[in-house]
Amino acid sequence: AVVSTQSTGPMMTDMFSDLTAGPLRPVVVPTTLPAKFLSVCIDNTQRNIETCGILAAKLTSNSFTITHVIIPKQRGTSDSCQPLHEEELFEYQDKLDLITLGWIHTHPSQSAF
Repeated sequence: AVVSTQSTGPMMTDMFSDLTAGPLRPVVVPTTLPAKFLSVCIDNTQRNIETCGILAAKLTSNSFTITHVIIPKQRGTSDSCQPLHEEELFEYQDKLDLITLGWIHTHPSQSAF
């Protein structure tokens, strides 16, 4: 899906003006990512525990490609997830030259919204 940051209202234009000032890089997300992530999370999901992961990428040919979903040590509840020992996550990403692009997490206690 493509989401445009262009808006018709003055408040939105001001909010996003810095984001649209230069060229944006494409982000490649493997089509298998959601299903693989959910399969890794199944035990926690069945126990009503959220699981979170870090979307990590490599910059190649001026585009970001998500190459890793890193599942850090974490503590989860039915509606929250907290990574633990984040310095280990940073060391791992640094060692593999990965860039954090975002995060992904489950909502085992909630329906789609």
